[in-house]
Order: sequence, then C-alpha cells, then structure tokens
Amino acid sequence: MTDSGGNTHRAEICLDKLWNSDSATGLQGLIELRAFETLPDVGLQSLAALFVRTILAMLASEPLRAPLVRHGARLHDEYMLPSVLWQDVEQICRDLAAAGFAFEAGWLEPIFEQRFPVLGRLVASEGEVVVRQALEPWPLMAEVADGGTTSRIVDNSTDRVELSVADPAALARGRVVVNGVAVRFREVGGMQVAGVRYKSASGWPALHPHIPVQSPLEIELLDGSDAVVASARYYFWNPDAPIYDGRPRDLEEARERQKSRWRPSMDRRGLTRSAREPVYVEESCYTLDLRRQTLGA
Repeated sequence: MTDSGGNTHRAEICLDKLWNSDSATGLQGLIELRAFETLPDVGLQSLAALFVRTILAMLASEPLRAPLVRHGARLHDEYMLPSVLWQDVEQICRDLAAAGFAFEAGWLEPIFEQRFPVLGRLVASEGEVVVRQALEPWPLMAEVADGGTTSRIVDNSTDRVELSVADPAALARGRVVVNGVAVRFREVGGMQVAGVRYKSASGWPALHPHIPVQSPLEIELLDGSDAVVASARYYFWNPDAPIYDGRPRDLEEARERQKSRWRPSMDRRGLTRSAREPVYVEESCYTLDLRRQTLGA
C-alpha cells in the first residue's frame, strides 16, 4: 500500500518488512497504523490500543466480505469533523457488540475531548454555537536533501474548526457568520454541523503564500434581522504577542493558554451585519474554506 506518489511510508496503513531477506527481521512483517497520534496519558494510549486490538479480533472472527468503500474527497471533508468521527466510533462499537465484543463508546470520550477540545461557545436566546478543534491534514510539499538526510516539508499554515448547533431551530431564527461569510450547516446525528478551514499562519513553503493570515476568526451569531447577538474571536496562536514565552510549565498553564485564545467580542453586539454568501465546491460540501472566499472561487 502506498500514497498517490508511490511512497509506502506516507500511506496511513503501511505494510513493511515482508521481503527483505538481508535482515534478520526483514521477513517478519509489520503493519503500521500511521494515522494515530501519541496520546499524553499512558492510560489513554493503552485504551486506543485496546480499541484497535478489539477491532482486529472482530475482523479475525468475522472477516469483512463486502467490497471496500471508496470515500474519495469525503475523507478530507466531513471525516475531518469530530461530530462525524464520533458517529463512526458509535457505529464501530455497535458492530463490536453484535460480534460479541463489549466495548463502550463512552470509554473513548476522554480521548475525543483531548483531541477535539471545545475552543469556545457563543450563547444567545437564538441558541448556542459550540466551536471545537477539528482535524486538518497538512499536505507534503517536497522531500529535501539536507546534509545527507532527507527532510519532508509539510504545509502547516492551515487549521480547521467545527461549529455545531444542537437545536436546529436556532438556525431558523438566525445564522452564523465567520469572517464576514455565512456558514452552511448540515445535519449530523441530530445536530447542525459545519467545518471552517482557514489560513492560520504564514509559513513557508506553503501552497498559497499570497493569501493573508485569516486568524483571528470572527465568529458571529446573527438574529433574523442580521443583528449580532453573540460574537467572539478565536486566535490560532498567542493573541497578545508574536510568540509565547517558552513552553507551558505544566498542563494547567497549557489549558490557560488555550482558553485565552477565545475572546468574546462584546463591542459587536447589536450591530447589523451584512454577510457574503459562501462559496462551496463539490469536494468540500461540509467545510467552508475561507481561502476560497478570498479568491472568490
């Protein structure tokens, strides 16, 4: 298995060491699940490993006979959103239970909250908008020879957040606007959910160096007459200085830094806001890409 460029080490499931007869371990075989991150707690890491082992045990007893599903562009659109991923987790746990493996989805909630923390909330009589961290893949730019070694440079200048509204009626009474662009929501598990992708930093090299940084995100909840009833700014990085003064001393300071990046905008409440209509493309129907709004296409 390889990525689209033929590189086995960039495939999310990497099959390796199956045919190297020059090494004592070259024929033992290795399957690497490269999409997993190292979690900050040994208990959570063990729980993630148990989840994978339970799935493998289920597939060993009941192999999948149906054709594989080609998700295509959906992997980089709706499956980057935590609400969609959690639906998948719940379905997997139901499949495990049907096969005789008791694994509760609730056990994985600490991992979910650690990976997709709530960044902030907009609260008004029209409803509540919850903003969570979402996934954002960083594309590989190139492989560069550097003093006899090879460095793989990625474009880490983009970020993605998820907006969710538990009460669908709230959007009938108003709408959500991000950086002046109206957001289109879709139904996921009884909630209304949308992703927002934006240029978070001016890294180099990057795919779109001409697009300016779009942080902070100005997230606004409007009522039926387009008056702002709740507003906040979300900063991708330090809102008070170009850089932080070193690393956080502990987990509590790290949480305080994250919390400070959400700034309610009380000065905008009551203002009338005219919003631009969003530009979506077929391969990104769940996620509003603010970089495309800048380009106007």
